Amino acid sequence: MTTYTNVTGIIVNYNSGQNLCECIQSLINQGLDRIIIVDNNSNDSSFRIAKESFPAFEYIGCSTNWGFGKAVNIALAKVTTSYVLICNPDATLIGNGLVEMFREATEYGKTAIVAPNLVRPNGTVERSGKPFPTIKRSWRQAFLGVVAPNGNYSKRYHVDTQTISGDSEVDWVNGACFLALTAAMREVGGFDEEYFMYVEEVDLCWRLKELGWHIRVAKKATCIHVGAASADKHPIKMALAHHKSLIRFAKKTSPGIAPITIRLLGLGVYLRLLLVILKILISSCARNFSVFIDSLRRSKLDRN
Repeated sequence: MTTYTNVTGIIVNYNSGQNLCECIQSLINQGLDRIIIVDNNSNDSSFRIAKESFPAFEYIGCSTNWGFGKAVNIALAKVTTSYVLICNPDATLIGNGLVEMFREATEYGKTAIVAPNLVRPNGTVERSGKPFPTIKRSWRQAFLGVVAPNGNYSKRYHVDTQTISGDSEVDWVNGACFLALTAAMREVGGFDEEYFMYVEEVDLCWRLKELGWHIRVAKKATCIHVGAASADKHPIKMALAHHKSLIRFAKKTSPGIAPITIRLLGLGVYLRLLLVILKILISSCARNFSVFIDSLRRSKLDRN
C-alpha cells in the first residue's frame, strides 16, 4: 500500500457516532499517516472514542459549533503537506479511491480539487459533480424538488452525469469528500466562514474557477456516503441554514443583477423554506399520529 506523506486528512466531526472511527480507519487504509480531526463541540462520545482509538493523530476540540467551513479552515492552518483530503465522518473511501483521485489531480494542469464518485450505502449513485446554479435552474428545482421530489425533473437533476459523460471536469463537487491542492485552497482563503452549512463547497469552487483552477471528478474512485445525518437530526435548523446559504451565494456571485431580481430571488428562497418547513411538520405529525394509533391498537389488544 502506498503511504501518502504529502497528503493530510481533515475530518470535521459533530455527533457522528461510530461513523467517525470508520472514516478515520478508511483514510488509514488509503495510505494516510497524517489526519487532523476537528470537533465542533459534539455532545456524544465520538470525539473521545476516536482519540482513544487513534491517538497518533491530531485532535482539535472547539468550544462551540463553528460550522463546517470554519472548522476546515482551522485544520488547514496547521497543514504542511501539498494536498489535503477533506472528508465528512459519514464518508468512506473504498478500493483505490485515493490512488485514482491523486492520479487525476496530478495528471491535469492547474487542478485544485478532485472528488470521487459518491454512492449511498444502498447502492444509489449520488451526484458528485454539478454545474453552477443558474436562476432559472434554481427556481425550477427549488419548488419541484419540494413538491415533486420523485418527478422526472428532480430525477434528472440528481442523476450523476459525471459517471456517464466523457469529461471529468465539472463546475463544483459535493463537499462530502475531495482531494484539494493546499496552495490553491490558501490562494482563495479557504472556505468562506459565513456559510454555516451547505453551499460552502459551491462557493469555494466558484472562487477557484474565477482564478483559473480546475475542478474534476475521478470516475474510477468511489466513496460510500451515508449523507443527511445532521439534517435528519435537526431538519428545521438545517433547512434554515441551507436557505440562508443560498441567498448569500446568489448575492456574492450575481453582482450585475438588478437589486429587484435579488429581492425576488430572496422571496423565492423564503417561500421554498416555508414549503420545506411545512413538509417537515406534516411529516412529523403524520409519524406521531401513526405511533398514537398503534399504541391505541396495542392497548385495545391488551385489554382483550
